[in-house]
Amino acid sequence: MNVPPNEPLSSTLRTWRVTPPSDPGFRGATWARIEAAQTTPPAWSVYLRNHAGAWSLALAGSLAVAGFTGRTLGREHTAAERDAILNTYVAAIDARAMSANDADAAAHSEH
Repeated sequence: MNVPPNEPLSSTLRTWRVTPPSDPGFRGATWARIEAAQTTPPAWSVYLRNHAGAWSLALAGSLAVAGFTGRTLGREHTAAERDAILNTYVAAIDARAMSANDADAAAHSEH
């Protein structure tokens, strides 16, 4: 959209100049801030913010490994308990074991 230039505004803008007061210590103060920023180690929060992706990935990997390890150990523990329960059950209903126990009980009761 072409708008015809506003003559009073255009001429005012062409003649307008800003002259800020000069600061003799500006350059030295600027370099002092730059050097201070280079020598001061960043805070932990700044470090974590800058490396959030890497730390998130490390945390996710650690949780995955811990979950897998817990699952595996839980399964082994459950399998061992199941085997012990089955062995106890089979021994309780085993006819050979029952007849041997009955014979031992009969031999002890005769004496």
